[in-house]
Amino acid sequence: MWVNHIQGCGDLKDVTYYPRQMKARFARYRCSWTYMKQCEKYKSKFLKPRKQNMFTRKEHKNVKKCKILGFTASNGRVLFVRCPVPWNSSRFAALVRKYVGPFFRKAFPDRMHFRILIDSERLLHTDEAKRAFADYGIKPMPGWPKYSPDLNPQENVWSWAEKALRKKEQKSDTFTIFCRKLLRVARRYPSAASLIPSMAKRVEAVLKHGGAMTKY
Repeated sequence: MWVNHIQGCGDLKDVTYYPRQMKARFARYRCSWTYMKQCEKYKSKFLKPRKQNMFTRKEHKNVKKCKILGFTASNGRVLFVRCPVPWNSSRFAALVRKYVGPFFRKAFPDRMHFRILIDSERLLHTDEAKRAFADYGIKPMPGWPKYSPDLNPQENVWSWAEKALRKKEQKSDTFTIFCRKLLRVARRYPSAASLIPSMAKRVEAVLKHGGAMTKY
């Protein structure tokens, strides 16, 4: 039913780039920790350092974020585009016209109208964005929650892609290389065709948990 109802889902993602001198501490912060006994979990030697204590304010100024826009069609096709800086509604509308609209027309050549699922983030639903979507017959589903990781299948891509990216990241990577690798790994997400079909189970799980976080 969902595959027939919507043609794709999309979302924005910020992934943080840490310069060479900060990468080792970042890896220490995000690594998984093993406890021999449950009681050891609360001892200082087993506690992860807090993120805000890992870097100085001066170091934080060198941190950069790579923002990407991603869409996954119900037939498994994917689109990932790096967002320009500064980021605003006009630039989002430009990406819709340049990439998103042509992407859906190519993915579904027999269709003239497309229904998509995106979060209700204000920037994605401005008048400019609506006009850009309308130019290609695209209509976002109305009233979707602003923050709904369990109800937007595109979130699954982000969690997988960032893990894959960190495995491929090198200390010598520049920010440009980092962004290229992020786009490359995101396009390799192995379960794209199953994202939209998972919506029925997602909605059922969210209702069952009264809107609380689920396994998705």
